[in-house]
Amino acid sequence: QAQLYAIFSQFGELEKVVLQVDTSSGMSKGYAFLQFKCPKVANLAIEAMSGQVLAGRPLRTGWANLNTSVPNLEEVSSTEFPDDAIARIGKVNEIFTKLNTTGLAPLPRLNLITGMKQSATDDLAKDLDTLPAKPASTAIADAAEEAINAAFAMPGGMGTIEQTTNPVEIPLSPPPLKQVDDPHKVSGEPSSIILVRNMFDKDEETEEGWEEDIKLDFEEESSKHGKILSVKVMSQEVGGKICASFETMEGAKACAENLAGRWFDKRQLRVEFVSKDQFEEM
Repeated sequence: QAQLYAIFSQFGELEKVVLQVDTSSGMSKGYAFLQFKCPKVANLAIEAMSGQVLAGRPLRTGWANLNTSVPNLEEVSSTEFPDDAIARIGKVNEIFTKLNTTGLAPLPRLNLITGMKQSATDDLAKDLDTLPAKPASTAIADAAEEAINAAFAMPGGMGTIEQTTNPVEIPLSPPPLKQVDDPHKVSGEPSSIILVRNMFDKDEETEEGWEEDIKLDFEEESSKHGKILSVKVMSQEVGGKICASFETMEGAKACAENLAGRWFDKRQLRVEFVSKDQFEEM
């Protein structure tokens, strides 16, 4: 998710990245939805990234099929491009090179970008061709693939869905992805402090004082495992995070094992141990 956001946000304002994950297995379905604010920018991303290879997998890009039966939902697309399309592609190429060890390939679809002169396209292709040839080692290639796999194993998205945004579907071709981690396992070095993710969605909470309500509910549910010294609800951060400090490591471990992998309001909880220093910095 982070890698996709880093690359595609260089085209223009990217409001959301949603990776599709099988809730029963925790494995990626092999595609993601991206929402841009401007349809011209979305169209540029579709044309420029089609066929580009990311972590050994060619990207297939296109407009997502929206459910137009939803009231007040307008499907918006475009066949045009931003005036500064070449400059935007250059920014993408720079980030793509850092994350993928190689730059964008000068594929024929770059010629399809409306308003891009052939000379400009040739210049861009020349720039791409003259990038230093640094074949990735096996270790680097494996690390890149692991990073993309990890991103596709993350639940949830980034930001808020707006009905005026323009989704772009980016399916990845096989092979199927391996499961990167097990949400039922508690990560980190055991301690008396746990961090629980996906307890809430701050963008969906509208009632005044919702943070205190969630805190009280958490304390009521978790205190049966041991005495809780402190609970922090990170209401301003994404990820629905709650951090709890227990009197004993045994209490924290029992609570963590009880919560890890459980489903709460259509969100699967993930739990990790954190240190006292990390807790104090939260």
